[in-house]
Amino acid sequence: PHSLWQAIHQFIQARKENPVLGLGKFQKIECKNPAVFCYTRTNLDEDLIVINNLSSDIQYLKIPIQEGIGSVGDIFSKEKYPIVDGQLDIMLSSYQYLWLKKDHM
Repeated sequence: PHSLWQAIHQFIQARKENPVLGLGKFQKIECKNPAVFCYTRTNLDEDLIVINNLSSDIQYLKIPIQEGIGSVGDIFSKEKYPIVDGQLDIMLSSYQYLWLKKDHM
């Protein structure tokens, strides 16, 4: 987004398209990196993984992912991230966040 208004509009649209963000069950993910806060939001229809880099530094992390998930896709950028050997290996830029939707195999 090029402006604060566009970013807020994008967040509102994402919440409308993904009810799990407001109504889903919250579960913290232990990602073993104090600079990163990770959690899942789940309901009967969808699963989202939310990853937030709370640091000005680049962060690298590995997150275990349940079996049957082939990849995850960011709901904003539409970028896909593969799951390899049951793990999501990810690099986050400073203060980057990802809202990842699970793609079942």
